[in-house]
Amino acid sequence: MSAINYLQFKAVTKGEILFQFILKEVIGRPNISQIQNLNLLQIGGRLDDFSEYFAGVFAANLMARCIKKAAKINTTILNELEHQRILVRYIQDSLEIPKSSTGGDLDRLAFLILEAEKSSRRDINSTTRQQSSSKGLNNCYICGKDIYYTHEDKDLQLELEHIWPQSFGGDSTVENLLPACHHCNQDKASMLLWQNSNVHAFVLKPTPSADELTTIKRKEKIAQHRRSIFQHACANKMTLKQAAQSLGPVDLQKIKPLDSDDAVDFFNFYFA
Repeated sequence: MSAINYLQFKAVTKGEILFQFILKEVIGRPNISQIQNLNLLQIGGRLDDFSEYFAGVFAANLMARCIKKAAKINTTILNELEHQRILVRYIQDSLEIPKSSTGGDLDRLAFLILEAEKSSRRDINSTTRQQSSSKGLNNCYICGKDIYYTHEDKDLQLELEHIWPQSFGGDSTVENLLPACHHCNQDKASMLLWQNSNVHAFVLKPTPSADELTTIKRKEKIAQHRRSIFQHACANKMTLKQAAQSLGPVDLQKIKPLDSDDAVDFFNFYFA
């Protein structure tokens, strides 16, 4: 999937709106397309994978820096009317995005950053919590484990997971929350894109043994699941929550290579 396809999923949170604005108006379609034309990426048979990787890492890093700067401004500058002006100056000076660039309207960009930063500070309220979970049996949307609204075992307690991370402007609303088990919620943490996990943490020989497959960490498996959610959401122009519900959970223990002749890395496995 090309990184430009990230514009196709339906944004419902302030962070998603900012992310798509950065991709479309700041980075721009032509620049994303240029990544796919790099000679280096023609080698290895992973052109789409690595072009998506580089564009995603760049967009996520840019977004994170902007939100952190907005948080600093919010805590140090009392006059809210000054926040947007200061942020625009930061965008121009530190991020080197001039007003005349194809990066679009910097005032609009600053506004979206400030809105996303505000969302990152809003926790789940009691009404949203009740609407997002039932008091009976649920399943983790990632691994499918049975979890409960209340249970003495922490591993079986239902937790609400921000599909678009709260720290990246993911609103604490029903549209951005799904039940998750403690382990998946903890390991997924603030993972924005699959690119934000350590996708280069393993390379196994072709047709690895069951024991060798256990060396793939849960976080990288969750990243693969997350990648599938984005692909499904973009292909069907739906929200990430709708895509996650449509795909359903995966068995994190059942892994198979896409190409049995090639080494097994992040780009060469799926859930059976």
